[in-house]
Amino acid sequence: RNRFSRHPGKPVRDLTIPAASADILRKVQCMEINGMTEIFPGMFLTGPIPRVSGETWGGPFYCDPEGKTEDLIPDEQALLLEEGIMIQGCCHAGIINTLEFCKKNKPDWIPRTVIGGLHLISADHNRLRKTADYLKKTEIQTMILLHCTGEKAVEFLKNELPDIKILILRS
Repeated sequence: RNRFSRHPGKPVRDLTIPAASADILRKVQCMEINGMTEIFPGMFLTGPIPRVSGETWGGPFYCDPEGKTEDLIPDEQALLLEEGIMIQGCCHAGIINTLEFCKKNKPDWIPRTVIGGLHLISADHNRLRKTADYLKKTEIQTMILLHCTGEKAVEFLKNELPDIKILILRS
C-alpha cells in the first residue's frame, strides 16, 4: 500500500515499501496476524493494536501524496518474548495502547524491557507527562529507544523515570 509523510515546509516524502522489497515479499509465504498470536514457543506477535488511549500515531502520515486520506498505520505491531521483552518499530499506536493491549491479551506477560521507538519526537508536554505517568506504574526496568522517540522526550523520560534504565540507539 502507498504511504507518504507530509511535514509542513518540506517536500512530500514517499514511504511506500520499495518495489524490490515488495517483489521479495510476494515470493514468500506471508501470514496475516489479526490478534495476539504465538509464532514460536514463547514468542508472540500482537497483530494490530487498537488506538484507545488518545495517543496520536506520531506524524502527518497519509495513504496519498495529496494528504487526503490519513494513514493510522494500523498494521504496525509488536513482538513479545516470554521473558518480558517487547520489540517494536516506532510504536505508532502509542506505548500506552501497546502495553494495555498486551496486558489485556496476554495477562501473564510482564513487560521488563522495551526495545524500539516511542514516536514522541513531536509530542507536547501533556503527551510526555501522560506517557511518563503511565510508565511509572509498569514493571519495566530497561528501555532501549530509537531515534523517533526524540531527544527531548528521552531527556524528559530519563528525568521522570529514574528507576528505568533508558538508552537511545542512534543511527
